[in-house]
Amino acid sequence: MNSNEVGCPCRKMWKIPVIIAVIIAVKSILVFFIWNAMVPAVFHLSSLSFPQAVELVILTHLLFGTHGPGHHIRRHWALHWSKLSPEDRDKLREAIAKRCCD
Repeated sequence: MNSNEVGCPCRKMWKIPVIIAVIIAVKSILVFFIWNAMVPAVFHLSSLSFPQAVELVILTHLLFGTHGPGHHIRRHWALHWSKLSPEDRDKLREAIAKRCCD
């Protein structure tokens, strides 16, 4: 057994924070441009800086959560997981670990 196999949940896990950062950046850019194009003219409010747009995206996510496509997938798998026997859960864990760590 080599050192990569010990406690290897998935070598691809580093991608998750990168994907989250990219999603936040893209949403922030959209908020930044849409806000600055529309809100100052319509509501006579000040423009946003990019850091303020990032803060606004994070705040809205914390307040309202996300109910995008992933929400339904998570619900489906939570229901599926709850119906599995402990033996089937172990088999699924092993299959996922083998798929990710090989």
